[in-house]
Parts: sequence; C-alpha cells; structure tokens
Amino acid sequence: VLPSFHRDDSEPPYYQVIFVMEFYLIFMFFLMAILSVSLIPMLVTHIAGQYEILCKQIQGLGRQEICIVSDKACRRVQDLQDRESMRNIYQAHTNLIYAQSKLQNLYSPNMFIKVLLNNLLFALCLYQLTLSTTTVSKFRVYKLTVEFFTVAFQFYYLCHCSEMLDDCNSQLGRAAWNSYWYRCSRHVQKDLMMLLRRVQVPNHLKFYEGAIVFSRVYFLGVVKVSYSFVNCLRMKSRG
Repeated sequence: VLPSFHRDDSEPPYYQVIFVMEFYLIFMFFLMAILSVSLIPMLVTHIAGQYEILCKQIQGLGRQEICIVSDKACRRVQDLQDRESMRNIYQAHTNLIYAQSKLQNLYSPNMFIKVLLNNLLFALCLYQLTLSTTTVSKFRVYKLTVEFFTVAFQFYYLCHCSEMLDDCNSQLGRAAWNSYWYRCSRHVQKDLMMLLRRVQVPNHLKFYEGAIVFSRVYFLGVVKVSYSFVNCLRMKSRG
C-alpha cells in the first residue's frame, strides 16, 4: 500500500506555512503595483528637472560677458561658446527624448491591461457610490469613497505627469524666445530653429502608436464614459 501524502492544511504547521506564503505573495503583489504606479511620476519628475536645466542653458545663449580684448575677438569667443552650448543642448534634448521613449517601451506590453482595469475600476467605484446608501453602513460608504478617490487620484496624476512632459516643450520654446538669440551668429540661430521645430510637436506619454495618449482631456473622457456607464446601469436596474 502506497503511503498517503494528503495533509489537512487547516492544522499546524501547514496552516501557518500557507498563511505566511499567501501573505508574502499579497505583499509582493501590492509592492510591485505601488512601484509600477510610482515609477512613472518619479521618472517624469526627473525628466522635467532636466528640461528646466535646458531652459536655463538656452536662456544663456548670446549673453555677452565683460571682455578685456577687442570686440571682434570677444564676439569670436562668444560664438564658439554659444556653438558648444547649443551642441550640448541639442544632445541633451536628444537623450531626454530617448529616455522618454524607453519609458514608454517599458510600459507598452501591459499598459492596455492597466488602462482597461483602471477605467473599469473607476466606473465600478463611481457606480457603487451612486447607489442608495440607506442600507449600507457608514464604514462601507467611507471605504468606497476612499477607494474611488484613490483610483481617481492615481489615474489623474498619471495624466498630469503626461501634461508635465508636454509643458516642457512649451518651456523650451519660451526659453528660446527669452534668450539673446538675436545676438548669436547665424549658425547658432539655425541650430536653435532646428530645436524649436522639435519642440513644436506634442510630448504626451503615448502608447501603441498613439492609440493611448495620457492627458487631462483623456481623463475627462474617461469620466464622461464612466458617468454614462453608471446612468445606463441605473436605468436598467430601475426598468
């Protein structure tokens, strides 16, 4: 007769082992979810800081300094400095675009599932809040309210981070306008025009070739669709 390996998992020490393993898996799941959600704002904040540094460098173009030699030699030195600064600015902007594309590629494989689940959670939480609260305890109402605002805040902040990246391009354009570009040589002005052409396009976080573009307009669209979904469910329940 073969020995039986069946054990009752409700008896010690099997219960404690299973409980610890489940607690560990749940902890790791929430930890990875928090890291996944917070990674984009952290990287976007860092990229936005780099854009501010670029703005200060652009505003310094053409700024004349005190020169103890002839004006011609001073202009020559200033032109060389502006060319070197413009080369560094252009390279830094290229690196920022590359970093943003890497960030988008990192989240592209599962971003559709995240967006779908987030939109579904937003609609369901809104639907639960709009139900009659006479038969629901105050604690449950408080819990549903916290869940709804948590889902709404993290989704809105993700769209806000995308808007921050788009505003960075506008900041570069304003920095170029506020610089002393009219004092620069034609070569530097031409490079500055090339940079301005690059910052004229939107710079939102987008996935799947622009099928999903995070912005405040997109967040408002999700709110409208969720509200229509809630009204549809309420009409069906009444009918």
